[in-house]
Amino acid sequence: MNNKVVTLLFALNVANLNCFDLPRKIGQISVKHAAFLNFRTNTATSNKYDLLISTFTGSPFSGGTVEMISNVGDHYDNFGQTRTVKLAGGLAWPNEVASVPDAVFGKSMVVIPDGFLVPFHTKGAIYLVDISTGSPQGPYKITGNKEGNWFYHRVLFKDMDGDGDLDIVTCRAREPIFTIFSSKDSELLWLENPDNHQYTSVWQEHVITHGPDVYFRNLKIATPDGTFDVIATTEFFTRKLSIHWTTDSQNRWTDNSKIHSRVVDSNAGALFDIEVRDLNADGKQDLLVVSNGNNGSVLAYEIPNDFR
Repeated sequence: MNNKVVTLLFALNVANLNCFDLPRKIGQISVKHAAFLNFRTNTATSNKYDLLISTFTGSPFSGGTVEMISNVGDHYDNFGQTRTVKLAGGLAWPNEVASVPDAVFGKSMVVIPDGFLVPFHTKGAIYLVDISTGSPQGPYKITGNKEGNWFYHRVLFKDMDGDGDLDIVTCRAREPIFTIFSSKDSELLWLENPDNHQYTSVWQEHVITHGPDVYFRNLKIATPDGTFDVIATTEFFTRKLSIHWTTDSQNRWTDNSKIHSRVVDSNAGALFDIEVRDLNADGKQDLLVVSNGNNGSVLAYEIPNDFR
């Protein structure tokens, strides 16, 4: 692994509605072991985006960090002088760090899904960091100590039980190197936002199904019988693209007898990320999926009139 990974930033200028100028490098920020990037909306400033950066390394002696560059638009003319602020350190393998909607806690927070199957980095969790004051507070762990070392990649905030509070939806997996100590497993689950909205202790877990492990997206799909709340999952270890939906009249995910699943594709290889986009401009959502099949592929799936 390289000693230093450089995060490159580009500007893409819109020439007209039908074509774009070529990407133009406008600077670079040196961040050691930079990994995942994401933006959070900073409503308190005119340059409204903060840049979130996770870092990790395969070394058993180095922990991962989460860094932030506030108001990244202010730095276009002097990226070389830019410094990051550390939000959290000593993590296992921080993945898709993201902003927490202000409606969840009434202040600015960041969520960190952590861990991976790399030896000495398998003990992951979901953490929250309070960035509403001058000094970051946390990280606060909200996942429990269920058997095995789980790792998490993505978090979605969504009301899963119809109480008006935003809960957490996520996938997790454990792929132990030595299976004598722990069995392999993967789960799609949600974490219940407690009534007091606290974030310094564990949230109650509700497992929806086994199989999903890394990435997922939530979407609404219309059918002849109405619109359903759907979670599409790319399953890396079980090599499946699957969809899961609830038939609850209020789109709640609390009754497992009303939750259904089906496999869309089991022959596409180990699947990783997934996006929901109208790819062919027909006014309907499609799925865009990354796979390791055929030496690496990007796959598009059209959703039929009745996805069930």
